[in-house]
Amino acid sequence: MLRFDWIPEKMCPEELTEGRENVWFYEMWDALWKRGLTSYSTELESAIVKARAVTIHLLLSEFDYHVHGRVGEDHRPLETDLLTVKEAKMLHRHFSPNAALSKHAELTDLLSPAIEALRTEVVGVFIDEFGMTKWTALTYFLFDMPNDPGPDGRSPMTIEEFDERYWDYLQKGWIQKLRNAKHGKSEGAKRAIRWVRQGCPRVNPSYAF
Repeated sequence: MLRFDWIPEKMCPEELTEGRENVWFYEMWDALWKRGLTSYSTELESAIVKARAVTIHLLLSEFDYHVHGRVGEDHRPLETDLLTVKEAKMLHRHFSPNAALSKHAELTDLLSPAIEALRTEVVGVFIDEFGMTKWTALTYFLFDMPNDPGPDGRSPMTIEEFDERYWDYLQKGWIQKLRNAKHGKSEGAKRAIRWVRQGCPRVNPSYAF
């Protein structure tokens, strides 16, 4: 049976098409690709891969929430255009086969069972790929660099800039930098680091953070 891959350009949500979130989405998607988790050969498998992309989007939004205490006003991750209502219903039946399915269910309600299952899988992949401490450090590094220009310290970053600064960061004491963030004055850093170390539990049951 032929198998296909969803490429990151198709899966990256519109809200993440620039800046650090876009760069980190690509890194996370590459970790899934290495494990065959971006491939599909059936309609259901295709929907599951798309739901993994939505899960990454959700995790990035939640990390942003923990660091900065806010999320974007123009979108919510589960209100996505990556998945159709038909696909969302398919996922609901697959991940929650014994639950009643209302004809008037919102997209968020339809997707919640799939996202709840897949976020455990996706978080496990990233811990396996990077290790818990390094993943925490790199994620925090991307979201909060106080030396960056811009009103909130988070300037956009190209892929080339990321490659240069990412490897530089890995080679120059990222463990100490994470320790400094953890013990510094940033409550956002402390909340975000604690959340990652707990396995990235969802912000609240409705995902409406």
